[in-house]
Formats: sequence, C-alpha cells, structure tokens
Amino acid sequence: MNVPMIRALFEQLTTHIAMESLGFKEMLDRTGEVLNRVDRRAFFENFDGEGAVQYFYEPFLEAFDPELRKQLGVWYTPPEVVHYMVERVDTILREELDLADGLAAPNVYVLDPCVGTGSFLVEVLKRIEKTLREMGEDALSANDFKHAAMERVFGFEILPAPFVVAHLQIGLLLQNLKVPLSEEGGERVGVFLTNALTGWEEEAKERLPFAELEEERKAAGEIKRQKPILVVLGNPPYNGFAGVAVEEERALSMAYRTTKHARAPHGQGLNDLYIRFFRMAERQIVEGTQKGIVCFISNYTWLDGLSFPGMRERYLEVFDRIWIDCLNGDRFKTGKVTPEGLPDPSIFSTDTNPEGIQVGTAIATLVRNEPHKNAESIQFRHLWGREKRVHLLETSNQEGKNLYQQATPPLGLGLPFVPIEVQVDYPMWPLLPDIFPTSFSGVQTRRDDLVVDTERERLKSRLEQYFDPSISDAEIARRCPRAMMSTAQYDPKLVRGYLTKRGFLPQYIVRYCYRPFDIR
Repeated sequence: MNVPMIRALFEQLTTHIAMESLGFKEMLDRTGEVLNRVDRRAFFENFDGEGAVQYFYEPFLEAFDPELRKQLGVWYTPPEVVHYMVERVDTILREELDLADGLAAPNVYVLDPCVGTGSFLVEVLKRIEKTLREMGEDALSANDFKHAAMERVFGFEILPAPFVVAHLQIGLLLQNLKVPLSEEGGERVGVFLTNALTGWEEEAKERLPFAELEEERKAAGEIKRQKPILVVLGNPPYNGFAGVAVEEERALSMAYRTTKHARAPHGQGLNDLYIRFFRMAERQIVEGTQKGIVCFISNYTWLDGLSFPGMRERYLEVFDRIWIDCLNGDRFKTGKVTPEGLPDPSIFSTDTNPEGIQVGTAIATLVRNEPHKNAESIQFRHLWGREKRVHLLETSNQEGKNLYQQATPPLGLGLPFVPIEVQVDYPMWPLLPDIFPTSFSGVQTRRDDLVVDTERERLKSRLEQYFDPSISDAEIARRCPRAMMSTAQYDPKLVRGYLTKRGFLPQYIVRYCYRPFDIR
C-alpha cells in the first residue's frame, strides 16, 4: 500500500526505541508466533469472504477498548445492508438523475465520510466493475475501474486501524480483479485519514505533528473543497452523548435547531453525532454540487423525535424525493418485537454480537435533482423480524414493485417521517409542555420491582424482607432479582449491607406521581 501515513505509522511503531518504550516487543514477538502458525493462503482466500472483516475488526475493538468503540459508534454494517444501499443508489442515479451507467458514470463522485473498514466502497467498486463488464469493453473497463478506485470513489476515516484495513480491502479487490496498484507509480486508493466533519470551508491553519498526517489532511481537503461529490453514503456513528460540538462542527449541529413553520425542536437529540454527518452530507449535495443522493443507515430517532422537526422540515424543502426503509429492532420503543409479538432483532445483530444495538435504525435515501422541486411527501416502509436482511436483498432492485406507503407528514405533529394515524382534532389538543410547564426527570430508582408498588402493604412486606439481615442476599435475589443485580455504579451487596445496618424506615413510604396520572 503506497500510503505515506500508513508507512509512517509502521515506522514509528517498529523502531527499537518505540518498541522498548511502549512495551511492544514482547507483544509483537507473541503475535509473530501466532501468525507463523497461520495458513496464509487459506487466510487470504477467506479474507475475501463477505463477513471476514466482521470477525476481525469489530470483535478486536470490542475486546481491546469497548469504551472507545462505543464512543466512536463503531459497528460493522451487515453485507446485506451495504449491498442494498449501493444497489438503491445505483438505480436512483439511473432513474432519477438520468445517468444511464449509474455509479460507473465518469462524472459520479462518491464519498463514504465514515468509511470504517471499507465495506461500502468495496461494494461500490464491485457495482462499477459489474456495469463496466456488462458494457463489454474489457481493455477500457480495466483502466476505468482502477481510475474510479483512485479518483472517483472516496472514503474518510478518523481511526487509524480501520483506515489501514480499508486500504487492504480495496487493494485486495483491485489485485483480485487483475488491476493492482503500482508501487512505482505511487498509486493509492481514495481513502484518507481525516475528520470528515471539518475542513470543508477552508484549510485548517494549525499544523499536525507528522508531515505524512499533514499530507493526508491536505489531500482530503482537496476532495472536500474541489470535487463535485454526487453521492454520500455510509453508516455514520451514533453517539447520543457526543456532547456539544465545537468550532466548525458547531455549525453542523446548529443547522436544524430552528424551524420556519413546524414546532420548535425540544430535547437534546440534535447533539447526537450522526446528525452532524447528515448535515455535512446535506450541505454538500444541496449547497455544493446542488444535486445528488444522500443514503445513510442511522439511528431512526430523527424520523419522529421531538428534537428533529427542523431537520425534517428542511429535508422536505431541499430534497425532491425521500425514501425511508424503517428497520425497527428498537429495545425502547417496541421491545424488539414485531406487531405480531415475534422477535425483532437489530439489523446489526450478528453471530459474534447477537444483541446488536439497542436503538432502532432506518435507511434514509434523499435525492435532489435539477431543476429542484420540494418533496411534498415521503415514501415509507417497515421491515420487521429476523428475515429483514433477506427482505432487503430481495428488494434491492425495486423495479415495478409497490413497496412503499406514500405519506404526507402533518405539520401539526412536527412533520414526522413515520406514518401516524390520529383523530382529526388531535392537533388542537393542548401540548404536554402547556399542561406541565415545569419538567423534571422524576424519581429514577431503576429498581422499581423492589421499591415501587401500587399497594402499600405489599411494598412494606417486600421491603421488610429486604431489610431483614437473616435473609441471605441469594434469597433476596431469588425473590426480587432486580434488587441484587450489579451495574457499573451499583454494588447490591454493599448497598444492602449499609441499609440493613441503618434499619427499615417505614415512615418514608409515600405516595407519589410515578408518571402523569399514575399515582403509586
């Protein structure tokens, strides 16, 4: 891989001084012993498999630094989702933007701003190669394909490890298709180590510590400010605790905080990291190239959440067509069950991570054309159950299929992008903020099974048992499991030991407003 940044990282970490000071030598020796037992031919044959990186990078980061993984929203996108999104983009380029060759058209510039290990870019290049092969121009196709990987298909990544893996994946694809990169010619694919959310307006003035890193940022900056990017797609990181943005990112997070006609946003949802990626993509397509496609799989809270009416209002104004594939799988809204009561796992559930993620997800495809006409409605569909990945694949080519429900988001409800049925007079009902002008989070015991009840005597009896030192912790756990469940900030044995010494205080059992109109 002819990438100066990768070479610099390797050289920095493999010098004798670095290995000694960082304690790498022993670890590398042990790693070398393991690798020497690997059948390399068999390994690299399997590495081309669709799920290979899923079993490498994501489990590695989960074991190595789970907090970093959570903080940066690192989740390997299932191959069925990647294939579906790329096929949809290719079809829309042909049918909506009149580009007969889809992603293979020479004027289609593609960006994955959160490229990770390169799954989306690999799939885009496979789609381009397939189209070129169907065109039957073998000699020209090889050159066009390699040119696309170097000059038209771009990825940005902020973490060095997936950045390296993305280069490896794309390099192997080119090699397998008999158009390998030339070391002598200094050829490299268009994946860059950079922050995708900054550097779009002007070049940063502060200098970076390594010349190679500075070179990487400069090359990425030229793409951000000079290339007419027509497609932005990928899986932006979701992190609801990303906090308030600073400097250039602040403008991204502030863009959807006001409305023209819809109700004003309420809540902290716009601080989520994926919203900044949506705004970055929307700004590039709408204000930069002025036409194109945004196709993201993301947290689906923005579809109907109270924090996002400004976001939805703007998208209806600046895009021509909007499709929503709602993938559900939400622990909080639906309990991960279908309307029929069957299991509805996250689309991100895998063999190595069966839980997937907790929040529901959706694929949003937003299209702007020239001349532009405001979208007056959206196309929406639900996908439920264990077979939703299969359903995505079956509908990736959507010719002649009426898959979506057309919905006009009602202004009085904040323009939700999820079809909602309400009574005709519902928008005239008083708002909850008007009924409850003072809002607070309330009592969050997190152990309601122990300390909350609708019957005073039943609660008193349960607490007397909890405070009885003659009853073991194990017996309490059997009678009331939640009372003795450990969390990162709660040691149930320590807490119970302290409380039993203090003694039971029945006078503090009081009635209170558990939820609005729900007294316990």
